[in-house]
Amino acid sequence: MIAHKPPFFASKFAPEMLVISIQPAISHCNFRCKRLNNFQRHSSRQLIRACKPCTNLNSVEEHELPENLFNIVKSFQLVKDPTQRYKQLLFYAQKLKGFPEEQKIDQNKVPGCTSQVWILSEFKEGKFYFLADSDSQLTKGLAGLLVEGLRGSSKEEILNVPPEFIEKLGLKQTLTPSRTNGFLNMLKLVKQRVSEQSSENSKNT
Repeated sequence: MIAHKPPFFASKFAPEMLVISIQPAISHCNFRCKRLNNFQRHSSRQLIRACKPCTNLNSVEEHELPENLFNIVKSFQLVKDPTQRYKQLLFYAQKLKGFPEEQKIDQNKVPGCTSQVWILSEFKEGKFYFLADSDSQLTKGLAGLLVEGLRGSSKEEILNVPPEFIEKLGLKQTLTPSRTNGFLNMLKLVKQRVSEQSSENSKNT
């Protein structure tokens, strides 16, 4: 039997990364920790749900977002300090690695962005995985957020992501209107690539 290798960049983000990023915020909450006295035994979604009684989170419709993206939005909402949210965004920039230099071409470039941004997508066993890079750390963080948030999602999950979810990240004080538009253009390009690759895959099967 031939062992199937994971997508070539599916493992760029460790599964524990998101859990670690939200635990500092959750650990300060008084939310009956007796039920969750061992973080490692619970998913990030379980931790967030347990924290709900003591936090005033903006509503995010769970069914609208892929699980990874849902967890990221909630983790940003747990951080009240805009400076810390900015640092959290840069965390995703640091995690973006492995984008091939030869793929930094116009075909992979996101149009309408203040900074240069490139995105690659891969379809593997019914799921999509992404690589991205930018010449700006802030924009790179936004791209990294999308890469991690949409990692391993299906076509339907990605196409159903509402552009308005960016408002629930609480980054208004960090992002200029041009940065926000650039982020929306990234999401638009991702959806376009997903549709194109899904169509190509259907023709080849």
